[in-house]
Amino acid sequence: MIEQRYQLPAIDLSRLKTQRFSEAYLEFYGLNHLRPTYTAWIFFASKLPKKVTPESRGFAGTLSLFGHSECWGASGHCHGPDGIRRFDSRPSHPMTPAFKRVPVTHALLKALKSDQTTLSIWIYAFSRETWRDQGDRSLVCCHGVQLVTL
Repeated sequence: MIEQRYQLPAIDLSRLKTQRFSEAYLEFYGLNHLRPTYTAWIFFASKLPKKVTPESRGFAGTLSLFGHSECWGASGHCHGPDGIRRFDSRPSHPMTPAFKRVPVTHALLKALKSDQTTLSIWIYAFSRETWRDQGDRSLVCCHGVQLVTL
């Protein structure tokens, strides 16, 4: 089993405390599929316990990604096309980097009601698959993460 922990940069809560919002999401852009299938639990907490469960303090949401840790095709088979295909109505390549939106409204509201001045975000990712060493060993590999309120 593979287990990894990631801490995102802290978010200043002073601006959020003055905003009114009804929904909040943590959005992940450009998630790489060339990984084992994994689940990631998101926590709004200053630190994670040694034994992490969804009942642990600060649990905010879950992200799952169906990965492809090995490519069975020819060289380049699992890499999508370079660039966007303008005006092309065909579905995108299955290995196009993914976008995931995780609802975190209740956890964010709870954090805002506390005396915290910053929001610490942790990601605990795990996979039950094995993974051959190919250099980059991060389960959660993406281009960016942002907190969005509506």
